[in-house]
Amino acid sequence: MGARKLVVSSVGPLGCTPSQVHSSGGAQCVERVNEMVVLFNSALRTLLINLNSRLPSANFVFVDVFGIMSDILINPYLYGFSVTLKSCCEVGEGKGQISCVPSSIPCANRNSYAFWDGFHPTEALYRVVAERSFFGPQSDAYPMNIQQLTLQ
Repeated sequence: MGARKLVVSSVGPLGCTPSQVHSSGGAQCVERVNEMVVLFNSALRTLLINLNSRLPSANFVFVDVFGIMSDILINPYLYGFSVTLKSCCEVGEGKGQISCVPSSIPCANRNSYAFWDGFHPTEALYRVVAERSFFGPQSDAYPMNIQQLTLQ
């Protein structure tokens, strides 16, 4: 359709969602799930690098959401988070297996939670991902960040 500037984000660390953490019975990320995500993300990054070389009039930017979110989960206090592996809202009987229970009251300080429900990050976490995607170094957005892409 004529698009020449595209931003493609990787899959985040699914093994660190409250759903996966709780279902494993542990208090930490499920590494076997994250290992599968890393394989997918690696292939996606390679695909975008190949597209950039084959289509010189287009710009494909790979945003490493997995890396950004992993950094947030490893260093939560640097980003203002205090709760990283539990959900802000009450979830159903599966405790992390489904979305928020209707009419449940969410946590008081939503900005301190990394995850809203068993699967989805909070607005506060997405804000950090967006900022790093727009202004970050090549380790966050490759081969350029979104701000640099807008100047191309």
